[in-house]
Amino acid sequence: MQDIDNCLRIPTVSIIIFDDYGAEEGVRLAVQQFTSAGRLRPVLPSVQHKAVSCLDGEPQSLAAAMIMSRMLRTGDSVWVYRAVKAAVQDAATPEEANAKFLAEQEAAQTSVDSVTEVFRQAGMEQNALHTQVQSVMSPGAAVTSFVGKSNANFVSLGSHGPGRVLHKSLASYLMQSYSDIRLLVCPLTDWQPAQDSGLKYTVVYDGCSTSRHALEVLAGHTNSQDTVEILHAHVPPAPVSRGKFRGAPASTGQEDAKQAQMQAQSLFQEAEQILSGSGGGIKEVIGTHIEVQSGHLLGERLLDTAINNGCDVLVAGTKCMPGIGNLFEPFLKGRTVLGVLKSSLTTHLLNNAVDIPVLYIN
Repeated sequence: MQDIDNCLRIPTVSIIIFDDYGAEEGVRLAVQQFTSAGRLRPVLPSVQHKAVSCLDGEPQSLAAAMIMSRMLRTGDSVWVYRAVKAAVQDAATPEEANAKFLAEQEAAQTSVDSVTEVFRQAGMEQNALHTQVQSVMSPGAAVTSFVGKSNANFVSLGSHGPGRVLHKSLASYLMQSYSDIRLLVCPLTDWQPAQDSGLKYTVVYDGCSTSRHALEVLAGHTNSQDTVEILHAHVPPAPVSRGKFRGAPASTGQEDAKQAQMQAQSLFQEAEQILSGSGGGIKEVIGTHIEVQSGHLLGERLLDTAINNGCDVLVAGTKCMPGIGNLFEPFLKGRTVLGVLKSSLTTHLLNNAVDIPVLYIN
């Protein structure tokens, strides 16, 4: 506390970096106290997004591009990319084979042009828009390679791709190939925004490093018309005795619920502070605290809450331990799930058909 106060007394100091904010609870509490008093203001570094909108000819990829176009800012750039699987030469004559190839290329270019127009209408400058149609043997491998070559940190897909999350799906390849990537997947063919202007994001936030990182990344995409709903879930434990002596009072459900509410309010305040440092502004931050009775599926309750409250994009951190991943272990109980995404929200979402756009953040 005294160190922060001393720094603020130096007239030339404009930025203070707390490198142990995530590791030391005392530092985090001190920073939050100074922020609440108006003496500190979180500031996140501006990140230039290099985006790739991947098309597969399906309407979902167009819907994903529509969402992505609302998340980009001035200075960002985007590649509209379509990888077309090379046709097997089964035509009777070379002329027929060539005609089939040209028709497929024309259809691919048409889909690229329609998505490019989405970004133009969103206000993206011409010199920030690039397109490419490529004939390849393996579209999934081509997309993964193109993302790396273009040095992209933001990718949109219309689906997770063939396979399950840890069994050769395109989404899993991308997330396991690149350590710093945002992956937007929209499984909806007819996406409609949840509010009149801006986007509404839903974040399952528990204050751990994984969910905090996801929120910090999201702050780089929000603007003054966007709304963020912070979900905090609590599973009441079974009452336990406070002592071994006769007559010692047992903990009550009311006390536990009160403590959970206080924790939720602290997390909501912390989340709002993170979002306020984005520089792009935000319309509203909504805090939603839910109680989940023992034996109920926590992940299902969280997802139902997000959908019922209206949600354009569900934001999910992809690291497995600790934090968000632990909340979804009931979904995975009894399954054999191997790999880096074990027991994570990402694993649940990719292994189950969830009709909601999701932004995965590595």
